[in-house]
Amino acid sequence: MKPARILPAMIVAVALAVAALPPGLLAAPSDVQEAIATAASWQARGMYRQALARLDGARANHPTARQMVVIARMRGDLYQLLHQWEQAGEAMARSVELARQQHDDLLLAKSLNNYGNLMATAGLKEEATAAFKEGIDLLTPHHEAAAVIQRATTEINLYRLDALQSKPDPSLPAKLARLAEEIRQLPATADTLQLTLALATLAADTKGEDALQQRLLRHALAQSQSVYRPELTAMTHGMLGHYLERHRRFAAAVKQTRQAIFFTPERAPEQRYRWQWQLGRILTALHRKQEALTAYRAAVGTLTPIRSMLLGGHRMAKADYFARQIKPVYSELAALILAKVPQAASERQRQTLLREARDVMEELKTAELQNFFHSACVTASGAKMKLEDVDPYTAIIYPVVLHDHLAVIVSVGDTIKLYNAAVDAQQLRRTTYDFRRHLQTRTSYEFLHEATRLYRWIIQPVEPLLAARRVNQLVIVPDGALRTIPFSTLYDGHHFLIEHYPLAVTPGLALTDPQPMVKTSGTTLVAGLSDAVQGFSALPSVKQEMKTVQSIMGGERLANQAYTIPALERALKGKEYRLIHLATHGVFAHSNEDSFLLTYDGKLNMNKLADLFSINKQRKHPVELLTMSACQTALGDDRAALGLAGVAVQAGVRSAIATLWFVDDEATALTITNFYKQLKRPGISKARALQLAQIQLIKQKRYWHPGYWGPFLLIGNWL
Repeated sequence: MKPARILPAMIVAVALAVAALPPGLLAAPSDVQEAIATAASWQARGMYRQALARLDGARANHPTARQMVVIARMRGDLYQLLHQWEQAGEAMARSVELARQQHDDLLLAKSLNNYGNLMATAGLKEEATAAFKEGIDLLTPHHEAAAVIQRATTEINLYRLDALQSKPDPSLPAKLARLAEEIRQLPATADTLQLTLALATLAADTKGEDALQQRLLRHALAQSQSVYRPELTAMTHGMLGHYLERHRRFAAAVKQTRQAIFFTPERAPEQRYRWQWQLGRILTALHRKQEALTAYRAAVGTLTPIRSMLLGGHRMAKADYFARQIKPVYSELAALILAKVPQAASERQRQTLLREARDVMEELKTAELQNFFHSACVTASGAKMKLEDVDPYTAIIYPVVLHDHLAVIVSVGDTIKLYNAAVDAQQLRRTTYDFRRHLQTRTSYEFLHEATRLYRWIIQPVEPLLAARRVNQLVIVPDGALRTIPFSTLYDGHHFLIEHYPLAVTPGLALTDPQPMVKTSGTTLVAGLSDAVQGFSALPSVKQEMKTVQSIMGGERLANQAYTIPALERALKGKEYRLIHLATHGVFAHSNEDSFLLTYDGKLNMNKLADLFSINKQRKHPVELLTMSACQTALGDDRAALGLAGVAVQAGVRSAIATLWFVDDEATALTITNFYKQLKRPGISKARALQLAQIQLIKQKRYWHPGYWGPFLLIGNWL
């Protein structure tokens, strides 16, 4: 099972039933009861694996049949939070099966609700609908408060499924109004307040239901006066503040949002950062920029330590949750800081602001990779280098894509400058994708139009600084759609950028370990596929490519049937390689799970690649260079390009060379051969070696078009 559908805000409704314990359970005097309560507490604190271990221990301690239902349901929810979908499905199905044997409608309805939520998250709408409807039917004849609350919870989840459709049921507004009236009749308790907020969230996502949302939030505000649950009181004020923000009633929104921050308990930082961020947005809309900066800085300070917990413990698709709830906090703060730079009173103040903006972007770059690779442990091999420690003749260029313009932060030595280009995000994205598409058509020169425009926006304003500081190397930290293109192919009207400077890209300087390469002979592993396997086409030139690389760099070779995952693992365990060359199909897709390098016997996904290379991470010298010579990323997919940009970091190697798209066989052979020949020369860096190899092709009329040489990227350490 794999998540395929995004269900915004379902988390609110799910929370009502996740760890609810049936009344009979609490009467069972046993260690199992204590284990379940402890696991529920650990789950609430984000300690999912510990909670699972506690429940597994409880299963071995002779739980009652009812306890087994709850244990299975909680295990299913924990596996879902850990994004282990197969295990989640098995555990949830087991909880339903066991609950059916107890002839308890409320117990079964809770398991059906959680099972339905899992199916909905996995994109299995029919299965989810069936589970929800069965639970609702079971509880409809019951009128006790617990049954009414559980039925309403399940109805909200069912109606959310419908609200997300392109053509929702026209009777949905009437159903929501009826449910709102039922909830209004319930006594004020923590459960009914939470239920009111869940329905208000659904109303916010349902077209034309603003008035209903407002009524629900007012009712929740009244309920919160008699329910002592600070986190729910904070949620009520925060949601009301968001409603007012959407309706541009900013003064009232500020008041409600400040109340939300005030009531949020220390144990709920995942709420606090949301209200701090919301306050920053509202104050920005009121042009109270200094106060907004304070709020945004507080939001980032609250968010950063809990970011990995949020990503690991959310039922929504991680990419969507990150894009909506985490990335904007950093990018909007950076935009606010950059907006203050022109008004800075002194050069020292300008430098301070630019360094802060750059550091915020560095934090965002790290967060993006952690999100893509589902790991909080994404770091550079070796020590992280500070920007000021980079060679003074190397320029670090950060293009920052903002809503209404492109900001370009450039660092050279201890100097940092800001340049702005008058191109909005939409135009930049369109131009970038057109450029990438035209680059891949080697019979056309349409790419020159976009190549020149991008050069004018990103590089031309920086040229005087580069000349004044005698810069001889560019390192690009691309953002957004700019990750999908090779900067080497930007054109000044006469020459490509690669003809002026050696180039490297990195997902973030804090994730890069720039150290001169130790050119030790005899420590190379060359592996690849020339045969057609697993439905992928043959790569006839790979056989010669591997022989050529081995003849230049020495080392060992694994080809075709010998190139398997176990063989690669044995090779990496047996020797400390400094250079690894993989000539095989590589696909970098929208998700980490779908990105892989092909082997003869399977697909080496990025997590497995990291596991294999972790052997070398523990050694004195990490792998200096991983070359992948037949890769491709999906056209127009920023996340696919992010995965490619982060492969060196994930594998724990200092540098990687990869291609953005499939390259002509002869051009690949020429580029790879020339690159390794140059790399063997004393004093030649990896960036310089690749530059010279690409220039060799540019000089040949047959290969002048960047479709032949452009897709080769040097990622990470450029030395």
